[in-house]
Order: sequence, then C-alpha cells, then structure tokens
Amino acid sequence: MSKTVESGKSAAQTTAVRQQLVMQLLKGIQQDIQQYDELQQILQALQASYLNFDGEAMQRMMQRQQPLLAVLAQRSTQRTVQLRQLGLPATPQGIRSLFQALPPALREKMQQQWQRLESVIVACRQLNQHNGQLSASFGELLAEISQGSQRHYARDQLMQM
Repeated sequence: MSKTVESGKSAAQTTAVRQQLVMQLLKGIQQDIQQYDELQQILQALQASYLNFDGEAMQRMMQRQQPLLAVLAQRSTQRTVQLRQLGLPATPQGIRSLFQALPPALREKMQQQWQRLESVIVACRQLNQHNGQLSASFGELLAEISQGSQRHYARDQLMQM
C-alpha cells in the first residue's frame, strides 16, 4: 500500500475518532441535564425533609443522591478527557470552541443545552448550600434536644435522692 493511501486512511480514522468524541461529549451534556434535573428534585425533597424534621426521608434522599453524584462526577472527568483528546482546554472556552466547530443548527441547539446545564448546576449548588445550612441547624437542634433531655434526666435523678 502506498503512503498516500495509508495517510488517507489514517486521516479518515482520525476524523472518525474526533467525530465520535464530539458525539459522546454532546450526548454526555444531554445526560447531565437529565441527571441534574433529577438531582434538583432530590435536593428539593431533601430540603422539605429537613423542614419537616423527617429523618427517614432525609436518609432516602441522601441514598438516592450519592450514586447520582458519582455518575455526574465521572461524566465530568470523562468530558475533561474528551476535550483534551480533541486538543481543546477543559474550560468554558474549550466548550465554546467545540460548539463553534459544529454546524450552525447543531451549534445553536448545543449552546442552548449547555446554558440549560449551567443553570441547573447553579440551581443545584444553591439548593445544596441551603440544605447544608438546614442540616447544620437540624444537627444543632438535635444536639440541644439531646443535651436538654440529659440535663432533665440528671435533675430528676437528683430529686429522687
């Protein structure tokens, strides 16, 4: 086989690999949107469980949250690797460069999806921060109740003596 034919195959394979990476990246963004929407629902339910002092519901929501966070973290790492394999920085600028290389109709769709992903991530961060504050307050309340009952018990013991 001549070098020209081999280099033609190599270029075609490289292009195919790049296209596959781009499609995986785009699919991952769509999956992230769905899973961040699910995470947002879990965080809202977790918030309600804090406000209702429902420890069982808190546990259920936290158990649902953990595997979802693991998948989202894995996909984020995967996206970083894919961007680097495409020769792009794993930054917002890298994503913008990727989108600029897409055909116009697909570019617009993916920019909208990226903005949707960014907004749902911000919403989840805000909910998580608020839930952290509720969790701290909930923990303080439980500690206060626990210490109060211990003090009450100790005072009752003294009365019996």
